[in-house]
Amino acid sequence: AVNFEAQHGKLLRRYRRYLGENVIVNTELCQKYSASDVAWANRQQTIYYKNFLRLMDRFDVLISPTNSVSPFRTKNCLLKRLTEKLCRVTCVGYLQPMC
Repeated sequence: AVNFEAQHGKLLRRYRRYLGENVIVNTELCQKYSASDVAWANRQQTIYYKNFLRLMDRFDVLISPTNSVSPFRTKNCLLKRLTEKLCRVTCVGYLQPMC
């Protein structure tokens, strides 16, 4: 959310009516954070990063199914649309919709 304020804060103040709900919500959420909140989040991110590096000392590759979605409820839920089509992993290692 902090990045949303940095990228879109000025736009939100001037052109709110033209921005999408996701940008508005995340930018406004950022405005509620204190410097202590941001510092805590940075510390947590560093801990996760260092733990991940230790994990990867044991492995060469990490394969994980992913999907970039907003962590907030939205009117048009992407997850619902994605789960309507089953996917399978092919031998070349990418997701392919089953038709």
